[in-house]
Amino acid sequence: RAQWEEALEVAIRCMIEEPFAGFKGEHIEMPARNVIPKPLQKPHPPVWVACTRPASVQMAAQKCIGALSFAYTGPGPLTERVNGYYKELEESGVPITPQINPNILAIGGDLSMMVAKTDEQAVDRLGMGGGFFSFGIMHYYMTGIHTPGRTGVWKRYLEECEKDPTLAYGPGRGAIGSPATVREFLRGYEDSGVDEIILLLNPRSHEGTMESIELMGKEVLPEFIERDAKAVADKAKRLAPVIEKIEARRSENTAPTFDEGYSFGGLPTGRGGKFTASEIPEAMAEINEGRVQAAQRAKEQKDQQS
Repeated sequence: RAQWEEALEVAIRCMIEEPFAGFKGEHIEMPARNVIPKPLQKPHPPVWVACTRPASVQMAAQKCIGALSFAYTGPGPLTERVNGYYKELEESGVPITPQINPNILAIGGDLSMMVAKTDEQAVDRLGMGGGFFSFGIMHYYMTGIHTPGRTGVWKRYLEECEKDPTLAYGPGRGAIGSPATVREFLRGYEDSGVDEIILLLNPRSHEGTMESIELMGKEVLPEFIERDAKAVADKAKRLAPVIEKIEARRSENTAPTFDEGYSFGGLPTGRGGKFTASEIPEAMAEINEGRVQAAQRAKEQKDQQS
């Protein structure tokens, strides 16, 4: 966690400082440099952290950054997680980034997507890939025994799907089905209070994917878009006093300012005047010797001509 916190500070400062003034911490040390290109969003893009458990969601709220919350059991349990995030944000949130990001997003194995004209067609177009995201996470982080370069995770997944075909849909069915089925599914997440969701496309045909995206845009999303403007406005109004409290708790910026007298030499002498890459000065010496020889030959040719 301490390494992550230092890395976050460095990443944010690299995006907003011109030039980056440098950093020396317990885990990271970086010299002053002008890091480019700078992001389009000012002062920086929204900051999120992946949250695999409720404690991580709580930590995101405490730091006033967005929580990317994994969803494996449907929208029901998310309601408690959303409420806990915003309660912690109000009571304990202290910004660690110049721009806060009070949002919670759901992503995960329950959010595979395939929209078709019928439920049956959607399941068929999904193929066997719908549950692989969750299966892979379970394999690498929990239950799998893995031999690098030997274990075939996809092969094992297909073997498990043979035993239980519903595994191919993911932990739940997900956003898989006709437009009506998918709308009903997404309403559950809307009611849970999450601000955003990410759907996973696991198709087996390009045509099916393109039609799924088209149906999502034309027949699923319109009703949610109609309600979104009001939801965003209501949230902004609800959070206004909360954000005021949060900003009052913001710590003083202790980042160093850029030393205008700082400069550095070429790569070989760039760190404390010490040669750190012996092959470079050796190559430079060879280049210089070549120049001397070339100049000598040119002089000899000129003397001969005269």
